[in-house]
Amino acid sequence: MKEFRVAKCLGNDGVQEYAIFADGSRKKRIYIDEQYGKYFEVDNEFNTDCKTCLKYSFSGRIKDAIDTIKSGNGDCIKQINFFGKHDKVLYFIDRKVGEELRQKSLEGWKDTKFA
Repeated sequence: MKEFRVAKCLGNDGVQEYAIFADGSRKKRIYIDEQYGKYFEVDNEFNTDCKTCLKYSFSGRIKDAIDTIKSGNGDCIKQINFFGKHDKVLYFIDRKVGEELRQKSLEGWKDTKFA
């Protein structure tokens, strides 16, 4: 994962925690999962051919999601239903938790062949 720090920022919903990246890329809001703790959603940096807001999305691009996890820039995939199904890659702040989920993700997808 690229270098980041956690900072409190004033946003539309009041003061929230964000991951602020040293390279100046988009800051990411930090959420809390009751079971696993703090995390943020990762942008799809493998999608270089899309110019819309979907360029950050993993929806319909599951290979990009797996490649993101393989490269160490994500830990697991979460699918949400919000006007259709959307795939998100999550990165956990607690690296013990994150690495455990990452290894489970890699194990689960290890025999997958992408077209």
